[in-house]
Amino acid sequence: MLLSLHCAVVMMTAAAPPSGAWAVVTGASSGIGRSIALEAAARGYNVVVAARRKRELAKLVAEIRRYGVDALPVVVDLAATSGAAKLHRATRRLGASVELVVANAGFASAGDVIDSDPSSITQMVAVNMGSVAIVSRLYGADLAAAGKGAILLTSSLTALAPLPRAAVYAASRAFVHSLADSLSSELTPYNVRVRCLLPGSTDSGFAAASGTETSLAFNGPFFRPLGVILSAKQVAVAALTSVDQRPWPPLRAPYWAHDDVEVYASFLQRCYAFAARALMPRSLAGAFASAFFDAASPLASASALAASLPVMVPAALSLVVAIPLTALQLLLTSLPWPLFVLLLIILIRRWSVALVCGIAKRGR
Repeated sequence: MLLSLHCAVVMMTAAAPPSGAWAVVTGASSGIGRSIALEAAARGYNVVVAARRKRELAKLVAEIRRYGVDALPVVVDLAATSGAAKLHRATRRLGASVELVVANAGFASAGDVIDSDPSSITQMVAVNMGSVAIVSRLYGADLAAAGKGAILLTSSLTALAPLPRAAVYAASRAFVHSLADSLSSELTPYNVRVRCLLPGSTDSGFAAASGTETSLAFNGPFFRPLGVILSAKQVAVAALTSVDQRPWPPLRAPYWAHDDVEVYASFLQRCYAFAARALMPRSLAGAFASAFFDAASPLASASALAASLPVMVPAALSLVVAIPLTALQLLLTSLPWPLFVLLLIILIRRWSVALVCGIAKRGR
């Protein structure tokens, strides 16, 4: 509800893709990538879907074409050095007007760094970081030359805090988050929008693939109705809505541009992001993330719950404090700049009067 209010107050206008526009989605064979590809088709984009699994891509292409748009499957391994370039060449040969690029490919694995297979680490760095950077480079140059379009990079809430037992994955997501911020600054002058999707727990098959399906993150009480756990479709809708919605330049305060880059699919996930960055010490944020995503849930037994209380209690308190602060942040970042300046003047005036009165009383 608060996220809907946020969009309304910002006075954004939804822009439909022009006829013939194409979206490119990597990691499209399953999960969030698959849902984004289908949502893009529902919004009128033709879609290039890229992944390793040929059979899954064929099924997806058939579903996309039911929306009355075209689709092109590109079977590619983005762990390969030439993978991103191969995808780019395929879309170039298509002669398509690519206006949306979604760098979504990525995977995770659980375990301590010192116990991890070095080849698995190399592959994760190549897919989660290298391919995202190269896709951004190749398509970013095309969009900048065209003077329009958008790039959506999929990161994760795990980017915002340490994550023991999935350290390389969390670091790779932090890389994408940082890349998106910088890329936005570089491409905004070319009228190219950059968004960074920060999903949390999502029903997408990711939990089973990463070995976290039994964790608190995917089994907490009331997590689905509260918006802690979301469907892949919900995440896709939030992602593409953020791409399609554009603030009115004359009214939007430019110093809030950073908040436009980040995309959260629910209010509580946004609250966690606020708490992890502004309220929790890094050590607490890391311990909480570890307990939250560990395969052995704190709710598995009374002893496990008792052992987790020194971490869970202060983390929960931080999240409670984050709720009103996040709501206030949403309100302030949604205000047109004239109204924000007026509110700031009123507050400064009131604080100044209170300060002068306090000094006068002490003087007596």
